[in-house]
Amino acid sequence: MKRFCRTVGVLFILFSLLHGKSYSQDFIAVDDPGFHARYASFDFRDRFAVRIQSDRINNYYLVDIDSFSNRFEKVWFMNLTFSEHQLVNVVPDITKSYVTFIASVVYPEKDILNLLDDLKAKTLKKSASMSGEQREDWLGKNDKYRKP
Repeated sequence: MKRFCRTVGVLFILFSLLHGKSYSQDFIAVDDPGFHARYASFDFRDRFAVRIQSDRINNYYLVDIDSFSNRFEKVWFMNLTFSEHQLVNVVPDITKSYVTFIASVVYPEKDILNLLDDLKAKTLKKSASMSGEQREDWLGKNDKYRKP
């Protein structure tokens, strides 16, 4: 049995080398510092969200979190995204100029961009409906991004 497993393993490695393809190259590593360096000074050109890359299973989106005028709006927006099954937030650092989301390629790009724009509109509407004191009170109870 050991010999069989070893043979299968060797054959898999040879097959991969002969085809010049590593299966890990089919996916984008958003935790790679090079990924973030590439988009550190991304120009959104007045767009709130942009699809930046794709792989076999996901589309990758940058969202201009700096377009919000205060911390309440950033945190409220992020909380709204958690209830959307189409989106997965992969870089939740709201201190950067952008946040990164992935969505399965089964969801059309236009639908995801519209969803993100809609969540932004809901965020701005909520922010406008609250006083500064109410926003601060809400943040005190719900800001998961605050460093202790």
